[in-house]
Amino acid sequence: AGLRGPRACVSRAFTAEVAGRNIARVDFLLNGRRVARVTRRDRSGAFRARMQLRRGSATGGVTARVVFRSATNARARTLKLAVRRCARAQQRPAFTG
Repeated sequence: AGLRGPRACVSRAFTAEVAGRNIARVDFLLNGRRVARVTRRDRSGAFRARMQLRRGSATGGVTARVVFRSATNARARTLKLAVRRCARAQQRPAFTG
């Protein structure tokens, strides 16, 4: 199983996805809080969740806890990803002259 997410900085909501074989469910956590529990694949065959960084936080840690089907006897895996917010654009000062 592998976790994929945004490579560049994010300014809006973003999507994290887990792809792999024999996956029963995936719990997505953002900074330790569960955002979504996904039990089915989407059309492309991945487990996806959409999430958003809190206002005021510059970085966030996405954790995906992957539970495999019981027939595989595989232990659950924890996959991690770091996400950072884009810096605010600099505003030009108002023209005063």
